[in-house]
Amino acid sequence: MRYWPLTPARATQILSDPALVTTGPLNSNPDLRVRLRHHFCWLLPLLLAACSAPVTKPDATDPTPDPLAAAEAALTAGNWLDAARRFEQLALQPQHAPPAAGALRLQAAEAFAHAGDYLSLQRLLLPLEPADLTLDQRLQRQILLALPLQRDPVALLAALAKPAAISADATLLARFHGLRADARIQQGERLAAARELQSQISYLAADSELTRDRQRQLWRQLQQMPEQQLQQAVAAPSERSDEAITLHGWLNLALLQRRSGGDDELLALQLLGWLRDYPTHPARQQPPAELQHHLGGAVGRHHLVVLLPLSGRYQRAGVALRDGILAGYYATPIAERPLLTLLDTAADPSRIADLYALAAAQQATLLLGPLDKDVVAQLRTLPQRTIPVIALNEYGAAGSDSFYQFSLAPEAEARQVAERARLAGYRRALALVPEGEWGERLLQAFVDHWQRLGGTLLESATYSAQESDFAKPIKALLNLDDSEARRSTLIRQLGERPQFEPRRREDAELIFLAAYPSQARLLQPQIRFHHAAGLPIYATSHLYSGQPDPDRDRDMDGIRFADMPWTLQQTSQAGDVPLLSRHPGSLQRLVAFGVDAWRLGLQLDRRGQLLPQPLAGSTGELSLPPGAFTVVRRLNWSQFVRGVPKPLPPLLPQPEVVEEPAALVAPPPTTTQ
Repeated sequence: MRYWPLTPARATQILSDPALVTTGPLNSNPDLRVRLRHHFCWLLPLLLAACSAPVTKPDATDPTPDPLAAAEAALTAGNWLDAARRFEQLALQPQHAPPAAGALRLQAAEAFAHAGDYLSLQRLLLPLEPADLTLDQRLQRQILLALPLQRDPVALLAALAKPAAISADATLLARFHGLRADARIQQGERLAAARELQSQISYLAADSELTRDRQRQLWRQLQQMPEQQLQQAVAAPSERSDEAITLHGWLNLALLQRRSGGDDELLALQLLGWLRDYPTHPARQQPPAELQHHLGGAVGRHHLVVLLPLSGRYQRAGVALRDGILAGYYATPIAERPLLTLLDTAADPSRIADLYALAAAQQATLLLGPLDKDVVAQLRTLPQRTIPVIALNEYGAAGSDSFYQFSLAPEAEARQVAERARLAGYRRALALVPEGEWGERLLQAFVDHWQRLGGTLLESATYSAQESDFAKPIKALLNLDDSEARRSTLIRQLGERPQFEPRRREDAELIFLAAYPSQARLLQPQIRFHHAAGLPIYATSHLYSGQPDPDRDRDMDGIRFADMPWTLQQTSQAGDVPLLSRHPGSLQRLVAFGVDAWRLGLQLDRRGQLLPQPLAGSTGELSLPPGAFTVVRRLNWSQFVRGVPKPLPPLLPQPEVVEEPAALVAPPPTTTQ
């Protein structure tokens, strides 16, 4: 048999060209060449370490060469048996005590292993006591003693059942798992082999040729697994370690390819979801040969499908929202614009499943919408929903990392009113809301949050939005009706009309007001008339039309209210887009809503993550609390001064939430006009 003289340079050449390792039949056996190349990888660090180790050269006049230098020279030259015997002789010298003697024996054993002399290897290592070795040396001894068992996978796996010691040496751990992986491959245990290969890869340099070779072997093992076994492996619970997540990504990738059945378009669509789920997976940089084209083609292909009522009852709202989305679309650089499709949900809201199927067939990567609350509910209950969604209304608490909610819910504004008032130091509140379901929702949201923050609701009253005289509910709210009742009693008792001025209740500190502009312009003057001019009024954005109108809004002077930057600052973050001018007044808020919906959709679709940091949006500061799936809008605060909203500074810190307030009672009885 012919052997090549082996030096570090020669070993490097062999690693780059496995055909040079030997001649004859091995050249026609690629798998054997890969395994041989794998074993040479463990030799090269040893050779380089030997070459770099300081050697004390003997004096030129000393005829006796240094034994250690001679052993290392033989190792460098690839004279395995000579090197092994020299290291063994050094280990037997009395001046070498443990663990130095153990290190020399292990070096000799490594050389015997390369020479194929496993009997000498065992003769050297079996007498070694683990207690005389370091932790790394114990693991190295275990690995070397397992080498003679490579043709007996059962025996090798028993010998390497677990590491003999806890070691931090990545090279030894990679070697340990590599031997176990080869044994599993011999047994035909594909999944177990893939696990061991991934363990080995986790200890290798990410960009090494050996890493790429072992990744290719891992992929071949998964390709040979039955589809049912792949499905079970993907569905089985797994650890959250980087190693386990990476293996799970390989399994998912193999299953997607198998299920595609050769359908390139279906595979490309499925790979988009895989890319979102595994943003740092090594297959993204080094995809399997079969998926090179598909993965490359899938990257960057984004398709946003918008679900809105573009006809019917909610057409005006849907069109305004659509125009905001289009404003964001046109403000996005052309090279960064995804494909955009608009689907009308108003034709038949009950057919949301069909619209979802259509979006899936069009390879949608994200759904924006729907807007109607009932349609949102239907979409949430669809089985096997895989396309991420940002719904533009709220229906219950969102609880899925693929289903988010973003809305202009009035309840959220009422809660912010409660927070602002508590930050200002108030505790005792009155509430005045319109009759009907909308007023009830705002009142309940305000009361619930107000009490959680430690506040007390003294009384609430409702008014009819169709009336213009609100004296009755205002008097009831301020207890002026009680004062007038006392006056009537005095008149009956005294028989004369004494001088009298009604007095409102003195325990209230503020009024929470829910109203639209036409009612708010009448309510504020009447509240002042009824002796409550000094009582602060806090309101939601609904009392402001969205357009400056000082002459008409002067009657609302003093009212503090929360609103979005879009209306308060009269600026557009989407640029100067002519289509925005077609939506006057309060519809501008829906245009701003569309602009922010576009920005959120673009962020989630590109990054696979929504709001990792707060976003200064057109509708407010947008954020997503940890573990939540409903976007939070933080509004700006203003106060009417001479009919014009003037900005108010933020109040800090946030109020402390009272988890178990002393009296969480239902709102006081409501007085109705």
